[in-house]
Amino acid sequence: MKDFQPSYRDFHKDIEQYLTSIGKREKQKDGMVVFRGYDDALSLMFRMYLEKNELSSLAKEFRKWNWEHQYNDYLTELTEALKKDKDWENLKVLWEKGVLQKRKKLFNEIWKIEKDAPGTISHKSIVEVKDRLLETLSDVIKLARDYGSIADVERFEKMERRVQEGNRA
Repeated sequence: MKDFQPSYRDFHKDIEQYLTSIGKREKQKDGMVVFRGYDDALSLMFRMYLEKNELSSLAKEFRKWNWEHQYNDYLTELTEALKKDKDWENLKVLWEKGVLQKRKKLFNEIWKIEKDAPGTISHKSIVEVKDRLLETLSDVIKLARDYGSIADVERFEKMERRVQEGNRA
C-alpha cells in the first residue's frame, strides 16, 4: 500500500487502482476485468477518504448508491462526519439528492402503478415503500432543522404531509 496514493477525486477509480497495485485485478479469458477483494478495498478507501476529510467526494459518491431499501454503516458514518462539520450542503447532496431522491422515485413509481392498475402491487410492499420514504423524510427534516434553513424544513414537511395523505411525494 505504500506505493499507492489515492487521487481523492474518483472513489471507484481509486479502489480499482489500489486493487491493481496489489495484484487483485484479473482479466478473464473473455476479456472481462474482475477485481478481487472489492469490499475490503471499498472499506479501506472509505477510511482513507474520511481521514483525509474528503467528505464532498464521499457525499457525491454515496448519493449514487442504492438506498431504496436500507441504510448502511457507510451512510451513517459519513452522515456523522458531515454533521460534525455542520456541512449542510453535502448533507443535502447525500440525503436529498441521494437517499430521499431514490426512495421518492420508488414510492412515486409504485404509487402510479397502483393508481393506474389497483391491486397490481401487494399492500405489504406499498406500505413498506411508504414507510421507508417517511423514515427518510423524518431523517431529512431533522437534518434540515439542525443544519439547514426554514425553507428546507418547510419543503420537506410539505412532502411528508403529501405522502402521509396518500399522494405522490
